[in-house]
Amino acid sequence: MSFDRSQPVLVIDDSPVMTRILRELLRQIGFRDVDIANAPQAGLAKLVERRYGLVICDWFMPPYTGADLKAAMRQRADLATIPVLLITAQADKVDAGRSGVDLESMAVKPFNAATLAAKIDALAP
Repeated sequence: MSFDRSQPVLVIDDSPVMTRILRELLRQIGFRDVDIANAPQAGLAKLVERRYGLVICDWFMPPYTGADLKAAMRQRADLATIPVLLITAQADKVDAGRSGVDLESMAVKPFNAATLAAKIDALAP
């Protein structure tokens, strides 16, 4: 199944370089409506302001993790059903089982457009 590329996407990552890379990769695979937040708090604020079809979030953004953000989203009925793809360059430091995160909803950096598309399509409702 393919994810609906017309859905708006929110990218949350504390690295401006990574957000630019992700925006370009998303455009390469057909997403045109991409918003950026460079901190988890800013991401949550954007999520309250606008309905997104997908969130792509970095795992490590001290003092928070992507799992923390995902948990905060799951506590709100209006955000609970939005698919979240967590990304990390430090897969060896991720304790997905303990944090309750499904490994299928994670992508390890670096990745290319095809890998990103496959990970996103796996989240299709």
